Amino acid sequence: MKGNLKRKLLSKIDITQSKGAIRKQVEEVQNIARKGLQNGYPIRPLDMDQAGGALGNAKTNSLWSNIFNKHGW
Repeated sequence: MKGNLKRKLLSKIDITQSKGAIRKQVEEVQNIARKGLQNGYPIRPLDMDQAGGALGNAKTNSLWSNIFNKHGW
């Protein structure tokens, strides 16, 4: 995941919550990412486009954004 997507996900966590609630949400994000990787979803731009670069980044970010959106993030 690129920095913008991580920032977007983490910005959705209300830091005024208890430590336990924050921990639970962080663990949820980590579990979604772990499950995506276990299912073979690529994390590197070169895995999405042989040229890599901006096109690969855009494809990777779009894919992971969709994955997290499906889980309410």
